[in-house]
Amino acid sequence: TWSDYDLQGFGVVAGLKAVANATYNVSGSITSAAGNGATVTLQLNGNTIATTTAVAGNYSFTGVSNGTYTVIPTNAGYVFSPASATVSVTSADATVPPFTLETVATPAVTPGSQTFSGSLTVSISDSNGAATIYYTTDGSTPSPGVGTTQVYGGSFNATATTTVKAMAAATGYNPSAVATATYTLQAVATPTIAPTSQNFSGSLPVSISDTNGTATIYYTTDGSTPSPGVGTTQVYGGGFNVTATTTVKAMATASGYAPSAVASTTYTLQVLPVLPAPAISPGSQIFSGSLSVSITHANGTTTIYYTTDGSTPSPGAGT
Repeated sequence: TWSDYDLQGFGVVAGLKAVANATYNVSGSITSAAGNGATVTLQLNGNTIATTTAVAGNYSFTGVSNGTYTVIPTNAGYVFSPASATVSVTSADATVPPFTLETVATPAVTPGSQTFSGSLTVSISDSNGAATIYYTTDGSTPSPGVGTTQVYGGSFNATATTTVKAMAAATGYNPSAVATATYTLQAVATPTIAPTSQNFSGSLPVSISDTNGTATIYYTTDGSTPSPGVGTTQVYGGGFNVTATTTVKAMATASGYAPSAVASTTYTLQVLPVLPAPAISPGSQIFSGSLSVSITHANGTTTIYYTTDGSTPSPGAGT
């Protein structure tokens, strides 16, 4: 058999010991401003074997032997994600996946998006416990101290169509994502105008109704859009007659509801044919004594109205 001395003579044992004692680098980064100056600890089997300070978020350990290690970043007042990472060194340098700041959990806006009537109570909560919740009710993105952003202090009521957006912030964490809920105020049912659009002659009775029961109906008869207290808008109090071509528009309002859509109906007065003029016989002439006059019409069922004093004849009027 070969002795160690003999093997050393060939350089074999020295080579094997060099391989066994080889060391490598373990490096990584912390991708946030809190990474600069952070303390990074390298542990093996729960025992700390090295510590270093991250510079500009980067850190490195040298002289690391083969094995499975735990890397832990810390910086007072900050919470990193993940809290620790496992890295295996297997005869080569190893890179640890980046650490970043933990992100605050997204707040919960309750209830979820829905349609409502009257008033709806809205609350916002978060699971962090130490986070401050910021919110808006105009659909804009909340950000501390910006625009219409408010600090959440308790539940509130929505009484109109409202989009609530909320986010949370906490020291040592990245801000949360933004939660959104939209609450749509239910609209009053569109009124019904009866009869439907049609041609008519003479006079046509018109009525307007709604299914709400407590709604007030507003209408116009000149084709303009009805709106309470605006223009020719009238409050509906009962049926009415139209005697000319008319466009009726109507809408309804009720407490705790959004205004209804506008209903529209057009009634077109049908133009009657003009009868031909009656025939007066004889025609204009000079006469003496007495002259017999007759008036006839081609339509056998026509009623003829006339005057003898030069005034214009009209049924029931004048002479």
